[in-house]
Amino acid sequence: MLRLSIQYNSLLNLNDSKNTKIIAFADDVILTKGKTVLEAENRVNIELDKVMEWASNNRINFNETKSQLMLATRKRSLLGREIDVFLNNEKLKQVRVMKYSGIQIDDQLRFDKQKNAEK
Repeated sequence: MLRLSIQYNSLLNLNDSKNTKIIAFADDVILTKGKTVLEAENRVNIELDKVMEWASNNRINFNETKSQLMLATRKRSLLGREIDVFLNNEKLKQVRVMKYSGIQIDDQLRFDKQKNAEK
């Protein structure tokens, strides 16, 4: 277990960008931001390339079919916009609602789906 912890910590410290944050809790999450959707898309692909290089060096595999992508914004004109993000050279599935740590968050950063699920 100690070896896994040390490996995992090196993944969390991989990021050196002020626009991207790697967060670890039950699931792994990479958050990135950009002034435009294209900028955010490019940044997350760059960060995922770093993660994949780290994984290869540590002989760890990530399953792209279990990974999801969500473009979160409050700008109505961008809602539902499809972006291209890749893991293992496979395009990630984009969703409008994502469950994280038992909480459902939608792409407008509202918790309506969570409230409805609790009823």
